[in-house]
This record gives sequence, C-alpha cells and structure tokens, in this order.
Amino acid sequence: MIALSINARLLISSSLVLALFFGTTSVILDNAFRSYTKVEIRDRLQRHTLRLIATADVNDSGDITVAQAFNEPRFLQHESGLYARIVSHNGRHRWRSGSVSKRILLPPAPLLKPAAIHFGSWPNKSPSLFVFGFGVSWDQHNPPQSFYTVTVAESTEAYNEQVSNFRQFLGLLLGGVSIIFLLIQFLMLRWGMAPLRTAASELSDIESGKKTGLTGNYPHELRGLTRNLNALMSSSRQRMERYRHSLSDLAHSLKTPLAVLQNLTQPGHDEESVRSVLREQVERMSRTIEYQLQRAGTAGRMALTASVAVAPIVEKIMRSLDKVYVQKKVYTELNIDMGAVFDGVEGDLVELLGNLLDNAYKCCRKRVAISMRIVSGAHGNQQEFLIEDDGDGIPERYIRAVLQRGVRLDNQLAEGQGIGLAVVKDIVDVYGGELQIATSPMGGAAIYVRFPMARLSDQVT
Repeated sequence: MIALSINARLLISSSLVLALFFGTTSVILDNAFRSYTKVEIRDRLQRHTLRLIATADVNDSGDITVAQAFNEPRFLQHESGLYARIVSHNGRHRWRSGSVSKRILLPPAPLLKPAAIHFGSWPNKSPSLFVFGFGVSWDQHNPPQSFYTVTVAESTEAYNEQVSNFRQFLGLLLGGVSIIFLLIQFLMLRWGMAPLRTAASELSDIESGKKTGLTGNYPHELRGLTRNLNALMSSSRQRMERYRHSLSDLAHSLKTPLAVLQNLTQPGHDEESVRSVLREQVERMSRTIEYQLQRAGTAGRMALTASVAVAPIVEKIMRSLDKVYVQKKVYTELNIDMGAVFDGVEGDLVELLGNLLDNAYKCCRKRVAISMRIVSGAHGNQQEFLIEDDGDGIPERYIRAVLQRGVRLDNQLAEGQGIGLAVVKDIVDVYGGELQIATSPMGGAAIYVRFPMARLSDQVT
C-alpha cells in the first residue's frame, strides 16, 4: 500500500473538515430559512384572518356575510391557492371564500374556543396546505350560538418553490466558497510545506555528493531537526575519516615489525634470538592492532542520542577491577552524583573510564579515587572527571609525549599505560574535550578529563 504524502493527508483531512463544516452550515441555514418562512406564512395568514373577522357580520340565524370591504382578490379567484371558511360551534359551514371549489378540500379544522389559535400543515391531500385557525365570538350574550372557527389556508407550492430556490442558491454559494477555500488551503499547504520540500531536495543533493549538509534557511520548527541531521552527518563523516586514518596508521605501523619479521627469514640468526624478536614483534603488532581498533571504534558525541548515567557505569567498572586486582585490596573513593549523566555514547564512556581506572588500579599502592563535577571554562561550563591514585605518578617526559597530538604508538609510554592513555586522548579529542595530567595530593597521577556541556539534543526547540 502506497503511503500518502503529508501534503495529501493534510489536504484530505482539512477537506473533510470543510465538508463537515459546510454540510452542517447548510443544514442549519436550511432549517433556519424554513422556520423563518413558516413564521412569515403564519403571520400572513393571521393578518388575513383578522381582516376577515373585521369585515364579517352574523345575522340572527347564525349565517355570516362578509362585507365588500374585504377585498383580497385571491379569496375571490377560483383555486387561487388562498382559501378561507368559517365554521360554527356545531361544525356547520357558515361561510367559505370564492376560491374554494369541490376539488379543493380544506382540512377539518378543530373547533376553537374564542381567542384560541391553531397553525399547521395538511400534507396528506393535493394540494398540501398551511392552515391557520382562530376562534372568535361575535355575540357575548348568546355564547353557544356565537362560537365560530375562522380558518384560512394557503397552498404550500409557493413555500416549496422558495425553499427549493434557497437551497439551490445556498448550494451554489457554499459550493463556490468551498472551492475557493480549498484552493486557498492548497496554496497555504504548498507554502507551509515548502521547507520540507527544500529539505528533501537538499538531502537528494547530499546523497548525490553535491552538498555536505543542509544549508537552507529553515523555519524555527525545523531548525533543531536540520541542525541535528547536519550534526549526525558530520559525525558519520568524522567516523569514516577516523576509520580511514586508523587503517592508514595501522598499515604504516605494521610495516616496521613486518620488515623485522621478514629479516628473520634470512640465514645467520640463532634460534633463541629469532624467538625473542618474534615474541617482541608479535606483541608489538598486537598492541598496535588493539590501539587502532579502539581508536577507530570511538563513536563520539552524536545527535539524537540519549544521556548516559555515569555512576552505574563507574560502579560496574570498579567492581570488575576489584576482582582483577583482588590481591592489592584497593581502597576506592567514588564521588559522583547518582543523577549525573554523560552526553555521549555509552561505549566511549566505558572505554575512557575503563582505561583510566585500569591504569590507576595498576599503578596505585592502595588508593584510587574518581570524582565528577561541573567547572567553568573558557567556552562555558564543562563536565570534569578526575581520576587519582597513590602510586608513583607519570614521569613528566611522558606527560608531554602523551598529550602531543599525533604521537605514534611506538613513542608512547611504557607498557601498561601507553595504549590506554592514547585511546583516552583520542576519545577526548573526538568529543572536543581536554585531557590534563598532573600530580595528585595522594602522591600518584591525577588525570583530568573535561568535556563541553552543550548537548546537541538541547538545541532542539
């Protein structure tokens, strides 16, 4: 099943809302018009009835005559559509208008007491009629013989024609307004969805290699999304770049030990020296491969990633190291708030803290401490990790070497610290952080790692 576009979905849904609105409006207006027209007909029939009563006269026998002053032409015209009659209290017809014929059957109106009113329709016969009845008494001294019901009826043909014309006019009006609204709505949707079409076009250009990111001037609601997409693509490019550099460095780093091993194939080497050189170069290649793989696997701070709780990870690492270095019986100090989080990938944090704490356990005498706090830096607040031990510390000559960007593995620290600190340095660089090595008040090394606090996800508004 083909999924509809957002534009089509919005257009269809808003069209349904418009159809429901105009449909409801047309029903309400139609009912209002018919009610108003019926009230108008009722008032008109009432006026005819009152004029008829005003010009009528009753003789002693109860017969009724209507004076010539009642000059409504339609009452005199045969089957004109306007009819009248007067019935006495006993149901006898006392007078009827000239418009009434044998074909026109007036409804049997209810006998009404004086001042009583009745209005309704009589649709069961042809033609259908609106009927207005009014009870009247001309002689107050002889009530039983002076109760009359005056009935005036009008054909519904004019009413039906009015309603039909109104409905036709209303349909044309609402139909035209609906078309105009739909056109305006379509243009508004086109205008409103233009940034998304621009983003789709730019993404196509990125796929084809014409662009490296989204550069359009997007509205406020999309800026967080485009910023995160750009950050995600930048992070992906950086990772690919690290993979390429790591592979290049790995190939370059393996040339020397491979050349040494190749030299061992030449005659003139005794068996013991071959074993010694072979063991040394294999170990060297193993460390090189391990370092480059760890360096290439560093993910870095990526867009759209959740924060990582720091304390549980540190506790897990320290529990593992306590088992590895159980003979040392290391006393540990943990000063990290349980709600503290790291804005990055969990694997990177585990690799970073795992290497630093492993070095601290390895080099300490009895004590290792780790803490985390927020400090102010030149570029805003920073998240600082501090790992300390009570060992011999790191010689100053190696401090400068490990902090120098691009130093090769061959020139790193002595076995046990070089690879770990090199991996830590690469992770810190990927996150745009700082690595500082100093002497701890405990007597050993103090490793400071600082990361900027800005989160990509916080930029989304």
